[in-house]
Amino acid sequence: TITQVGYLPTSDNSSFIATNNIPSGSKVAVKFTVVNKGTNATGAWSFVASIPASSDTFTSPTQQSLRPNDRVEYILGFDRPRSGTNKNIEVTVDDTKVVSESNESNNSDSVSITIN
Repeated sequence: TITQVGYLPTSDNSSFIATNNIPSGSKVAVKFTVVNKGTNATGAWSFVASIPASSDTFTSPTQQSLRPNDRVEYILGFDRPRSGTNKNIEVTVDDTKVVSESNESNNSDSVSITIN
């Protein structure tokens, strides 16, 4: 689930400022949470983020297994965003369907933002 969008005024993720209207020249950031809602450990997995930047896609390295009800929060920042309104950010977990799941429909979330 994408929980917030905003920007990073410094290189430190703790500097995250939540807003849907990103100032010009800022490092755009998206905060999202991955939760294992199943009854088994996930095993290794990864995520892909579609972002409005010069490199349109970010693919994560392999992530450690999540036990049932485990959650992990990420902040993903990106440079050189493409300015405009209704710029879409989408995060998809297990996009290659490596993890066997009873529900594949809850593996992505998206949000639109304005980048000045």
